[in-house]
Amino acid sequence: MNLVRMWGCCSQAKHRILVSEYIENGSLAQRLFDHGFDDDVLDWNQRFKIALGVAKGLAYLHSECSEWIVHCDMKPENILLDKDLEPKITDFGLSKLLNRDGSHAILTRIRGTRGYMAPEWVTNLPVTEKVDVYSYGVILLELVKGIRISEWVIHGIKVCEMNIRMVVRATRQMMGSNEERSIEDLVDYRLNGDFNHVQVKLMLEIAVSCLEEDRSKRPNMNSVVQALISVEAYTFTDTYVFDADTRIRSSVNVNTCVHSECSEWIVHCDRKPENILLDKDLEPKITDFELSKLLNRDGSYAILTRIRGTRGYMASDYGVILLPLVKVIRISEWVIYAIKNYEMDTRMVVRAASEKLEPNERRSIEDLVDHRLNGDSSRWIPSPSPVHLISFLPLPFAGAQAVLCV
Repeated sequence: MNLVRMWGCCSQAKHRILVSEYIENGSLAQRLFDHGFDDDVLDWNQRFKIALGVAKGLAYLHSECSEWIVHCDMKPENILLDKDLEPKITDFGLSKLLNRDGSHAILTRIRGTRGYMAPEWVTNLPVTEKVDVYSYGVILLELVKGIRISEWVIHGIKVCEMNIRMVVRATRQMMGSNEERSIEDLVDYRLNGDFNHVQVKLMLEIAVSCLEEDRSKRPNMNSVVQALISVEAYTFTDTYVFDADTRIRSSVNVNTCVHSECSEWIVHCDRKPENILLDKDLEPKITDFELSKLLNRDGSYAILTRIRGTRGYMASDYGVILLPLVKVIRISEWVIYAIKNYEMDTRMVVRAASEKLEPNERRSIEDLVDHRLNGDSSRWIPSPSPVHLISFLPLPFAGAQAVLCV
């Protein structure tokens, strides 16, 4: 659990004390902002683990513990790090119990620390758990950048001379450019570029959504936890990038037909990247047939009594595998028209990909391809059939195949 454990208390006349567990590595504020730790900078994996741990702690307080709680003073000083750098939320002196009946808590005075307080504190709106969500957004930006948000300099102006809304607007613009350099400008320079791009982009997107002025637009902490968990195991780094030939071979061979050539015709029912293994020659092998179903050879359809598969890959599974193979991020992480795909559906991705393919312009197609290939996807491959009236498609012909499949 990502909360500091209380061992006991003492209250005798004027003598009052709380006894809590000892947390070895001090506060996140010390490790992140104290220049005395410059020789032992938190690496990216540690920062991501801290972001996820704090999110889990807040999710527990808001909806899982026996009494629902709003912390009211979330900031790096109130996040302690144990010997394994696992975060623990502490200091509940300003906390408020949430009303389980759905009514809002009425507070008679402002609570929290300047720079981390949600707008509703000063607009006399009833306080909900979304004040903690707002504070968490500020903490996320500071985790990524490695400095307090008040020390950010954007367009030559120090943030302390602006307000957080300008920070959010500038962050959105830099992320919207979809340029790697813009993302790097938002990340702590002390990491020397050693960070997970997918996790950074997601954390920034979550931070921006947490800092919405309208609290109804902010996510709840359970959804934040789920979003972070979705990329927790994402370890595909720039140290090894599949080249164009490998991706083409995978896109062809992964479709080895179990549908009509083996002795028993089979529907896999759960095809996704996790169920495609790569041998020593990077030859793809389909695995995990637990949800599979035998096909009826007489042409009649199989009747299934329950839904099978993984959300995001169900129905047109082959196409949903090909699109990430081209772009090398999960389809749920694609950003189209400045909207993240988990806010849309796969049909919108298909529509946008079709529009990119339609003019057959190199620049449009390159926007659909993994930037780490550095444009090395120009080997033109004859299409076996006229796809969107294009007789030749660049790597991936898989891109057009995917559009057809989904």
